[in-house]
Amino acid sequence: MSQFRSPKDAVRCSKSLSFVLRHGAHKKGIHIRSDGFAPLSEIMALPEFRNYSFDDIVYVVENNDKKRFTLQDEVKEGSSKPVWWIKANQGHSLVMDDLELDKIEDSKEIPIVIHGTTKNNWKLIKNSGFISRMNRNHIHCASGKKVSEEAVSGLRWNCEVIFQF
Repeated sequence: MSQFRSPKDAVRCSKSLSFVLRHGAHKKGIHIRSDGFAPLSEIMALPEFRNYSFDDIVYVVENNDKKRFTLQDEVKEGSSKPVWWIKANQGHSLVMDDLELDKIEDSKEIPIVIHGTTKNNWKLIKNSGFISRMNRNHIHCASGKKVSEEAVSGLRWNCEVIFQF
């Protein structure tokens, strides 16, 4: 069970995980596999995670409204003890040339793609005629329609303008 003293502690842990897994792994000496997973033990050994337990990490993964992380265990042959791995599901600025991605063979696989932005960014998009990835590696999109105020993976909860492709 998580031992967070306050909701702010959970947010702090989530932001630290996001930074390491999305942007800072190489600087911190964390090895990320081609599928995006990093050994949880290496991350928990970092100073910024010294006050967090395994249960805290599980809580953050399971309760993140945007489903930012995936946690999985693997048991090596000859061992009964699992090794835990974690990855960020989106927003990487890390260059992983051998990243394993699922190729979309047919546009019918994802019939509706949406991108959300702010009114200010809408003006820039309208003037330029295109959506820019800015200084990121990708343009974030989501599949489906935004039907509630809940966060959707790939779409900010507070977007003011939605493009549908």
